[in-house]
Amino acid sequence: MKILICEESPTTALDLWWLLHELGHTVCGIAQTRLDGLEKVARTGPDLVMVDEDIEGGQGRDLVEALSRSGIPAVILSGDLPSVAWVTSAKAVLPKPFSEGSLISVMARVERSLGAAELAV
Repeated sequence: MKILICEESPTTALDLWWLLHELGHTVCGIAQTRLDGLEKVARTGPDLVMVDEDIEGGQGRDLVEALSRSGIPAVILSGDLPSVAWVTSAKAVLPKPFSEGSLISVMARVERSLGAAELAV
């Protein structure tokens, strides 16, 4: 699956990039702002976007909704699970800090929900 990461923390973004790569996914970019994320989505056409809930002080929520309106699935990254109750359009929530096991579980759930036919290989 082709995945874009929208995460403010370079360390977290690189950890996520590495784990996704190890799981066989292609990371098509890393964005550190909402606007950068939207621009990279337009350029790279990802199958999925991993969005930090707190990007730019909480604009991850707006980004997920904008992606949803464009038909692009997203996974929320959050260190505060109770605060993500508002997320209705995200395919899943990946708690931070995340482990390889939790990422594998979330990605399997997302892949099932999207269906293999919708995913670029």
